[in-house]
This record gives sequence, C-alpha cells and structure tokens, in this order.
Amino acid sequence: MMKRKIVCSLLCFLLAGAVFAGGKSEGGADKAYNLKFSNFVSAQHAIGVAIDRFCSTVTEKSAGKAKVTAYHNSELGSLRESTENVQMGGTIDFVINSHGALAVFQPSKRFAMFELYYVWKDVEDGLKFMNGPEGRKECDQYLEETGMLVLTNVYQGTRHVTNSIRPVKIPADMKGLRLRVPEAESSLEGIKAMSGTPISMSFSELYSAMQQKVVDGQENPLAQINDSKFFEVQNYLSRTAHSIQYGGFVTNNEKFTGMGADLQKVIQDEANACMRYMSDGLMKAEEDLAKSLAPKIAFNEVDKAAFMTAAAPMLDQFAKKIGPEAVALLGKIQAAQK
Repeated sequence: MMKRKIVCSLLCFLLAGAVFAGGKSEGGADKAYNLKFSNFVSAQHAIGVAIDRFCSTVTEKSAGKAKVTAYHNSELGSLRESTENVQMGGTIDFVINSHGALAVFQPSKRFAMFELYYVWKDVEDGLKFMNGPEGRKECDQYLEETGMLVLTNVYQGTRHVTNSIRPVKIPADMKGLRLRVPEAESSLEGIKAMSGTPISMSFSELYSAMQQKVVDGQENPLAQINDSKFFEVQNYLSRTAHSIQYGGFVTNNEKFTGMGADLQKVIQDEANACMRYMSDGLMKAEEDLAKSLAPKIAFNEVDKAAFMTAAAPMLDQFAKKIGPEAVALLGKIQAAQK
C-alpha cells in the first residue's frame, strides 16, 4: 500500500512538472502560458491601471496562449523579492522596478545612473534617452549581467519629500530628518547630499514605520503618497522634484525567448503600449493630485536651485565610484538634454 502511494505521488509530481514547468502548460504543438505580474501599488494607482491593461490586452491578443494575471499591493512579495524571483526564473514573470533598485542586481551598477537626483530635466527627455539607442545599449548590458530582459523603460513619477516634523524649504531643513529611501545606493547617497539621514527599507513597511516614528518621513511621487494614504501620518509635503523616476519593465530572458516569436511580439508590443499609457496616466494623475492632496497635507514650495546645487557634486562622485563606463554614461545623459 505504501509503495503504491509513493508511486502515485511520484507520477503526480512528474505530471505537474510537465504541465506547469516554467509557468506554462502544453497542449499538443501549442503551449499555453499562465504568467504572473507582480505590482507593489494598488490596482487603482495609475501604474496598477496600466498593468491591468497590459495583462488583459496580452491575454486577448494572444488568443489565450498567454494569460497574464496582475497581483497588486505586493501580494507576491516586495519589489526586491519579486525581482529576485524573475531573475531566478521562478513563478513571477513580470515586474516593474526602479533603475536604482534594479542596479542592486547588476555587478556593474550602471543602471543606477538613470536614478541620480536631478539628472533629468524633463519626463520625455528620460523616456527618449532610455528607450533610444544609448539606453537600449545599457539594457543589453543589463541583460548580459543579470539574465533579465528590459522590455521597455517607463515613467514612475516625480519624487518629493514628506515628513511629520517641520516644513522643508532648503537643504538645511533636512538636517536630522530620518527619511526612508528605496533599497538603492543612489537614493541613499542622494538624501545624504541634500542633508537628510536616509534609512533603507521596503515600501510595504513604510506606512507603519512612519506611524510608529521609526522614520520621520520619506520621498515618493504624489501618486504613491496618495495611494498609500501617507498624508494620514505625514504633515508636510515639500515639492523637491529631486528625482524624475523611471523603472525597467523586466522579465526573465530565458523564459521569454522560449515562448516563440509570435507571442514574444505580442508581449513586446503591449509592453511598449503600456509604457506610453502608464507615463501619460501618471503625468495626468500628478496634475490632479497636486490639487486634491492640498487639503490633506501642507504643501511647501522649495528653493529648488539650492537643492540642485547640494545634489550636483554627488552625480560626478557616484559615477566615478562606479567606474569609467558610468562616467561616460552620465556624460551622454547630460549631453542629450542640452
């Protein structure tokens, strides 16, 4: 009896492996894929809306050969955990993560150059560069180093500082403020340059950390500040606009290339469409949120020139620390915006 149970269990295990290996099921000559998209914000956030649109459109245009399901609010784990899962070819197939956070997985760390404070002058400048020839070279390098394919680069919002202690108008006002930043070295160095005290932690831990006074504040785009109700535990919002943040829309390259040319094209085309839809949606949302958030949290206009001056030395120093290729990349980014 025991022997029969063991044999049955082994057969079930092998059958499950054949059906679901790599998140896909086989049906004769065709393969059907059940794909997962991990998202750290809500379905109502502009990012969540764009991701849901990507999932439904890929499912429809692939005639069901690729069923993509979105999991919002870090249901599948933090951004770092989800990105690790994608890199390992695990159960998560897509994630959008900031370039600074993606650089954590890259030995050369060059992706961090895309996230330096005040490195971009305009949203469209960044999108044009990163999805153009020079940016795609960096994405190819990222693939070579990590095994993760960057389908496209997307706008994630312009970041501002909030805190519960005092208005911040100049860099000196940041002294002594403990501010949460993402798990990215560029963010740690950026807040230090602007006189704050950075504390790195997962986004999913942030609300409770501010509520319990573990940190005094944080820095994020208006959409995240509103979506996560940070105004409930923060008193001041300073329009520093220190980081026009972009993210890489990544997948596991080995999985992706195993899907067949037709399906790859559908996914790539819809990732490109998602980039435009998300970027436009976020820019519109930010215009509206600047008005709707005003009664909930005190807005402070800042001396932006003073913040830019404080952050400027960090750009060159950070690039030199990474290496000559990063210095050259910084020069290309700056030259493209003159």
